[in-house]
Amino acid sequence: MNKRTIAVGLAVAVLASTGVAWVLASRSGSPGFAAPVHRSPVHESVHGPRTLAHLASDQRPTEAVGLGVVEPALAARRRLLDSGLSESVRNNDANELRRLHNLHLISDLTRMLWDENETPKWRNYCVQQLTQCYLEEPEERILDTILKAAESPVPMVRSCAVWSLALIATDGFPGPEAVEKAKQVALAALREEDAHVLIRTGGVQASARLGLGEALPDIRRLAGSEETRPASLRVAAVAAVLLLVVGLLATLRLAPRGRAACAGGGRP
Repeated sequence: MNKRTIAVGLAVAVLASTGVAWVLASRSGSPGFAAPVHRSPVHESVHGPRTLAHLASDQRPTEAVGLGVVEPALAARRRLLDSGLSESVRNNDANELRRLHNLHLISDLTRMLWDENETPKWRNYCVQQLTQCYLEEPEERILDTILKAAESPVPMVRSCAVWSLALIATDGFPGPEAVEKAKQVALAALREEDAHVLIRTGGVQASARLGLGEALPDIRRLAGSEETRPASLRVAAVAAVLLLVVGLLATLRLAPRGRAACAGGGRP
């Protein structure tokens, strides 16, 4: 395999692995996964009259306290908690509250995530937003919530949490125990044959993101079988195979060779 082939394969894999979930989700009415570059939303309703001192407490102490900052935050928080609004509107508000470092955001998102009266789509968004909160400012309580969400019976919640843990493990430096847990939940989702397609797709993409060589045989079977349904799952598997193979080739190329590869100095 020459360098050009590897480069093309890598490009296709990256595009497919990040886009498949969105294509699949858009067809099923789900939101897909939030890109780390775009900040996600959160809102909260405020009950009763608020003084300027109370409003100021909604923001971090380092922020300037003024109606120009407080009023947009209050409005965004009201919309965030309004389940009658669309998920996209609430998500935009969550992005804004994250930008403002709103102190209530994490607790609001967590509460809505476990609220069964909220739509699965919005609960999926809550996982995405919590993931971005962790990547920006790691907190143990956020990681615990996402780990719990990875066991949710709701496919849109579990699949997003599985993928989110892979993002955190590769981008968030959460520690060896969390990384190991991310690998476990990814493999479990991948290998659960009767699971919803969103869950298996999340497992496929998370395994590729984590570079799990042990997942390659399972993913190759999904990629190579004409019985893999729906087609989007097979596309995700093909992209994952490319990512894993390119990663393994890169690892082999960087590995020490000859006598230096052996601890005792002898030939391998």
